[in-house]
Amino acid sequence: MARELAFARRPSSLVRSGERAACPHDDDMPGVLERVYAADGLILATPIYYENVSGQMKTFMDRNATRCYHEEWLTPKVVGLIAVAAESSAEDTLAAMRRFAALSNPEELPLVALGGCADKPGAAADDAELMAQAREIGRSTAERLGLDPSRPAPTGRVALRRE
Repeated sequence: MARELAFARRPSSLVRSGERAACPHDDDMPGVLERVYAADGLILATPIYYENVSGQMKTFMDRNATRCYHEEWLTPKVVGLIAVAAESSAEDTLAAMRRFAALSNPEELPLVALGGCADKPGAAADDAELMAQAREIGRSTAERLGLDPSRPAPTGRVALRRE
């Protein structure tokens, strides 16, 4: 199910008298965040644009700030980070995603990460090494969640619509 997210406003405008104010945006983010913060496992994936996360991922990350200001922390058992570029390294992008995870909980969240290159549709699926790494992340994530890695996991997927 696609969701619509508006750009973040100045986080301090959402803080009143020590309480978290209602978000001024009339979009799907409150529901998305409720599901994200209740999740046992979280996978964040982004294409790489100019050595960084996509605008939509940055908006998602920024819209978490108010919860962090109120010490409402992400608490998944595992966070998966996936970044795919057409031709450059994923390291800077994965570093930005790791910073987001670190700021989202004062305790270290268990992370698994994968960066790769895919310059056209289907290129990632044709890359045997990249697919092996993806399967290992899936196996590791399932184990951390106490799931049988050989069985398909239940999905609670929330897709974010890119504008």
